[in-house]
Amino acid sequence: MAGEKHYNFGKKRPGVGGRKPGGTAWNKGMKGQYKQPEGTGAKISKALMGRVGGMTGKKQSAEWIENHRKFMEGQPISFYRNCLRRRTMSGLEKRVDDLIQKYELPYKFVGNGKFWIERKNPDFVNTNGKKIAVEVYYKRHKNEFSGGVDRWIKTREKIFANYGWKTLFLEGSNLTNDIIVETLKKGGE
Repeated sequence: MAGEKHYNFGKKRPGVGGRKPGGTAWNKGMKGQYKQPEGTGAKISKALMGRVGGMTGKKQSAEWIENHRKFMEGQPISFYRNCLRRRTMSGLEKRVDDLIQKYELPYKFVGNGKFWIERKNPDFVNTNGKKIAVEVYYKRHKNEFSGGVDRWIKTREKIFANYGWKTLFLEGSNLTNDIIVETLKKGGE
């Protein structure tokens, strides 16, 4: 058996690359051919109940959020660094970074754990020696996972101000390129 090739080695799967005569597209599969038994959705929902994360669509209680916040505050800084080590830029961060590069603004991305202020990692920092941190966010995400936008902003501002940092906040919805550039240019004033 060692060294023998699989019977289907090198052959193309039927239907890959679009429709072929007598076949179907590879991504059609069993779509619409199987109907779940009555009550399956309720069983799945019950099985996922209490799980953490946005994948289940469950909104966490205020008590759970507070307990989780306390747990996270008790973690060492190495825990946060490991979490962010492989983090790439979000779409909004990429957009802001592209504008920074295009207009040669004095900011750089540090949201992957390169720079910390207490236990907080800003998205961008000023590179001209001014203590300016920039946070970009979407309101919906902060409302869902951070106990509300207002609380998140106040916490960030307070912690950064304790170390002499000014914080600029860019909320993603209805944010134009002109607003981003103007905010970053005026940031030091």
